[in-house]
Amino acid sequence: MPSRLTITQEVAALVGNAHKESGVLTIAEYVDLGVRDVEKVAPRHYRRILTGDGTDEYALASPWERGFSIVERVRWVAGADYNAKAVWLTQDQWELDYESDEDPQIRFSLSPSTSDRVVVEHTARHTLTDATATTTVNDTEASATARRAAVLLLRAAAASVNSRVPQGTDEDFAEPGIGSAAAEYRRLADDYQKEYESLLGIGADVPFVATYASTSANYNRRNESPLTHPRRSASWQG
Repeated sequence: MPSRLTITQEVAALVGNAHKESGVLTIAEYVDLGVRDVEKVAPRHYRRILTGDGTDEYALASPWERGFSIVERVRWVAGADYNAKAVWLTQDQWELDYESDEDPQIRFSLSPSTSDRVVVEHTARHTLTDATATTTVNDTEASATARRAAVLLLRAAAASVNSRVPQGTDEDFAEPGIGSAAAEYRRLADDYQKEYESLLGIGADVPFVATYASTSANYNRRNESPLTHPRRSASWQG
């Protein structure tokens, strides 16, 4: 299983001595930037179980992050019976309520009783620690993180090398080693960028780009249906 340590070691193997170039950040800092870029395409998918209390509003706390997290789907579990046919709320049966700078509330058009459960599936940022048990990236995402971190580091190394070339002179004539080193860093960065995109299924060469959005569930699948209870009064619209 991946961890911060294994990803950092993989980046070190990918970039060689590039991390020693002047002005280049530490490998650990580029790992953080790699996670940031990966989670934009492949965020963490979190399953939050809310216990009914007879009201219609419930807080969405950590790992929900305002401005990043997106509700993917909401399941109503009457009587906490998870073996029953799955019932999914349609998008007009719930909404997010941002009335303050605190964590948002998710508001339902129905009020679950204390015996009911509501499962809210939403995206969240990844957690990357030295312990595999608390790291949320999978093996593919870890490999993508390592390659994206390597890309950013190598590009910084190439820029650092180029900055040492005296202005107004021919690069290859004045400093042959500098020119070839910068070119090699850029070539490696381009190669790793392609691998990064391939791992996550993105890029110009991939016909389908995976996206994450809040969409209604497909109710034609087996053992699934939308919630068909009547909606609350017209005050719900406000």
